[in-house]
Amino acid sequence: MIQPAAQPLAYRAEIDGLRAVAVLAVVLFHAHLGVLRGGYAGVDVFFVISGFLISRLIAQEVEHSGRFSLAGFYERRIRRLFPALTVVVAATLAVGWFQLPPVELTQLARSAFAALAFFSNLHFAKQAGYFQPQAESQPLLHTWSLGVEEQFYILAPFVILGLLRLPQALRRAVLAGLMAASLGAAVFFALRQSDAAFFWPHTRAYELLAGVALGLRLIPLPRGEGARGGMALVGLGLVGAALMALPPGIAFPSFWALLPCAGAMLVIGASEGGIVPGAAGALLRAAPMRFFGKISYSLYLWHWPVLVYADLAGEGGLSLPLRLAMIVLAIALAWLSYRFVETPLRHGQARWRVLQVFGPAALVILAGFAASSLTARFGGFPARLGAFAAPLAAMHEPATPALRCAEGRACTIGAPEGPLSVLIWGDSHIGMVLPAFEAALRAKGQRGEVIFAGGCPPLVDQAGRAALDNRKCHDTARKALALVEANPGLRVVLVGRWAFYAEGTRYGEEEVAQQARALVKGDASAHHAAFAARFASTLAMLAARKADVRIIGPVPEFPFDVLQRASRALMRGQMPDLSVPRADFAARQRAVFPVLAGAGVPVFAAHQGLCDASRCIATQDGVPLYGDSNHLSARGSSLITPIILRALD
Repeated sequence: MIQPAAQPLAYRAEIDGLRAVAVLAVVLFHAHLGVLRGGYAGVDVFFVISGFLISRLIAQEVEHSGRFSLAGFYERRIRRLFPALTVVVAATLAVGWFQLPPVELTQLARSAFAALAFFSNLHFAKQAGYFQPQAESQPLLHTWSLGVEEQFYILAPFVILGLLRLPQALRRAVLAGLMAASLGAAVFFALRQSDAAFFWPHTRAYELLAGVALGLRLIPLPRGEGARGGMALVGLGLVGAALMALPPGIAFPSFWALLPCAGAMLVIGASEGGIVPGAAGALLRAAPMRFFGKISYSLYLWHWPVLVYADLAGEGGLSLPLRLAMIVLAIALAWLSYRFVETPLRHGQARWRVLQVFGPAALVILAGFAASSLTARFGGFPARLGAFAAPLAAMHEPATPALRCAEGRACTIGAPEGPLSVLIWGDSHIGMVLPAFEAALRAKGQRGEVIFAGGCPPLVDQAGRAALDNRKCHDTARKALALVEANPGLRVVLVGRWAFYAEGTRYGEEEVAQQARALVKGDASAHHAAFAARFASTLAMLAARKADVRIIGPVPEFPFDVLQRASRALMRGQMPDLSVPRADFAARQRAVFPVLAGAGVPVFAAHQGLCDASRCIATQDGVPLYGDSNHLSARGSSLITPIILRALD
């Protein structure tokens, strides 16, 4: 039999109160109520709490009995986390069956398996970033934090038991080294791969280890009531500052996560000596805080799918009363889950056999794998959707043209043995021209070179440095200029999301959720001037190398994800007909068109394949022309092919 913990930890109302602060912050942030713009940092508070409780449990078991049961540890973790998670994942899949188009149901099934197998953080690290608009439609995105915790739980017993065998001074030194290494990784990768680093376990480990430092009592703490009350008050202040001040989209966790983590450490440290005195203790022990603390795990699990599905049903336009109603619904589901799922399975039977816990858990994971595999195999089961099954199944294909060229590396297209005739240099919008360019060059027996990097405009300053101060952009610009230098007279085709750089802002739904990629700091006029200056210096530098420059003009951007909007229209039995007024397109390009007109080189107006005198289309015969809000799909790219191919003539 699995042995239970030798002695449970004493209940600490202040920690439940801190859990309440963390979960309510996350819920309010995800509900887009505008009251806590840094509410996502509530997860960092949870990490510190988890590190503290796990390390304290392990240390107490060793102190009490002189030994530690690894099987018992994992049995308790499974009973604590798995039942409620399984119920929420099953409910999310059930609702998705009726509400999601095939491509999104397939994505959901894959993320469901990742959540049940506790690697959803690694799953989402390969996709869109946490703050990007695409993340708003992932009903199980929030399970990334469970993945981080479970990966920590795999290693935690070995690390903590190893630390307990060391002398106190060496124990502190080793733990400090581990925390420093993790923090260093968080800072390093947050500046280079911020979307992925947000999810990685090694960039989050220092937050959990901060709790371990408290749990192993490696940090001296004051014992006086006044000091502990002051600690808790300062801690709450630091947590509150993080929740209110940290803007979404910053390079995170990096150093920024130290703010909520330090606050959580102070609150937990203040509770180590007993009941926390003063105002902070009274707030954290209040009955509503204890209530939300107790249901915090279930509330965290339920709130995000409820909000995502509500937003999908209302196309992201939920009113404030409806958002508040969804929060109330999530709280009700959380209480039911806590009362009838969490509590009975967590506290019901004191001694469980191994197969009674690990067997069902393994079966659930296998069921998740089977559901994921079958959903992918059958393309999201489009047959469930009746008359609109065929067009929805077609949307299961890749939304944007495949790019076989790797970002930041020179790549050959066309006839590999033919003479070099063109360099295509740009950002991710290069995907809309490459298939047509490659076919045309191959037909001519000519070779082209491609150099691109997402989010990096093909622009440099007067010294030849990349317009954006970013290592990826610098490397890409350096390679492009070197290729032009080595091939005088080479034709160079520039491709970019020009308005993105000219305005320094994203567009529509993107602008709310993502960072801008500004060339300079300042207002709109400063961005416009910087864009014009960088464009002029780029053309001058290419002209000095005798390059034959051609420019692919902008395509319309849309204030919404075209593929998602079209899919959901079909789900409601409507044929999507999506467009924006041409005047909106012109307004977005207000700083771009004058620069292109004065460039003195041929400009190929790609938008003419998508716009007439009054509007610019995003769908054609119900088929999306975009893979998101600004990247053309294969169908969309085909509409501009006759225009862009003239750049090779």
